[in-house]
Amino acid sequence: HISWLDPESVAVLPAFAEGLIREPSTWTRYEVDYQRLQTFNLQGAGALTAPGNGFERRLITPGIFHQLDQHNVLGVEAVLAYQSYGTSRLGMQALSEPRPGMPQLDDFQPYQESGYGTGVRLNLSSEISPGMTLGAGFQSRIDMEEFAYYRGVYANPADFDIPARASLGLAFKALSNSWLRMSVE
Repeated sequence: HISWLDPESVAVLPAFAEGLIREPSTWTRYEVDYQRLQTFNLQGAGALTAPGNGFERRLITPGIFHQLDQHNVLGVEAVLAYQSYGTSRLGMQALSEPRPGMPQLDDFQPYQESGYGTGVRLNLSSEISPGMTLGAGFQSRIDMEEFAYYRGVYANPADFDIPARASLGLAFKALSNSWLRMSVE
């Protein structure tokens, strides 16, 4: 047994360096979420995949978390959203390759609209017993104002706002370095 290699042994450090041997009480986290939808369900026709058409959403979430005490962690995250919506005008389809029996047509690019929005997410996590944590979160509504003016051939303006969300989760320590989390949003 070599005591100076053991991290559990007593370390002799000056008072200003004591923070080097314990976990930081504040840390950052960065998340990226990407969603894409290219298949639309048409009533009576089933699923239709349309190249160049679809809906795309990217959420970038940088945040800062702080351990309030031994059992509670508070997190604040900025939510940066980008959405893109594309559709063929007046029901025309964009052909990605020539079809047999059809003359060669000029390339048709579907109409694309995109918008940006921001929001905030608050998280609170509390250890209710050793190996069991209860977490709650709230994300504000993200206004995608650019889509309010997108009408195309539709009667009403588009509403692609990301609604406010609330979540509640319970996490169990499954192994020494692994957690199992169940949550409702």
